[in-house]
Amino acid sequence: FDLLQGGDFSDLFGVQVTGRGEKLRHIQTTKNGDLGLRPEYSVNPGGDQLNRANAVGPIHPAVHLAQTELRGADVLAQETETGSPVLVRYRLGKGETYLLLTHDFPGNSWLSVFVTDVVRGLAESVRRAAPIDLEDPSGDVYYTVREDKERQLTRLHLLNTDWSVPGNDRPCTL
Repeated sequence: FDLLQGGDFSDLFGVQVTGRGEKLRHIQTTKNGDLGLRPEYSVNPGGDQLNRANAVGPIHPAVHLAQTELRGADVLAQETETGSPVLVRYRLGKGETYLLLTHDFPGNSWLSVFVTDVVRGLAESVRRAAPIDLEDPSGDVYYTVREDKERQLTRLHLLNTDWSVPGNDRPCTL
């Protein structure tokens, strides 16, 4: 298969993707996993389509990992049996990049619990420095911000108030 830059993402993510890897059955987080992730996740145990207890939503095909070579990235989660990386972090300048090393898309039903926890952990690690502000050239987008201090959660609701035409998108910037 053809990959952008021949699969060499070492400059941004600290990995080289070399192909499609094995089926992902179980994920364990590593000592570098500081996103508040659980220690273990079951993903399509046994690799069959009959065990649907861990899938959420529509049942997708089994997840495959991307075959990779590490080039400076820290492994945050790995396949339990093989030790193949599943999620990596690469420190770059003052920032960090994260890469999910699956050959499948993050919305795959077998990954939903793990990916939800990763996104939640990343969101909780970022402190909002300024109030939320919306730039809406159309003037048609209404928004509210709801703070849940007990759960340390901020929810933002956006609503396009112009329903005159189906698919009437209103670009805006937060």
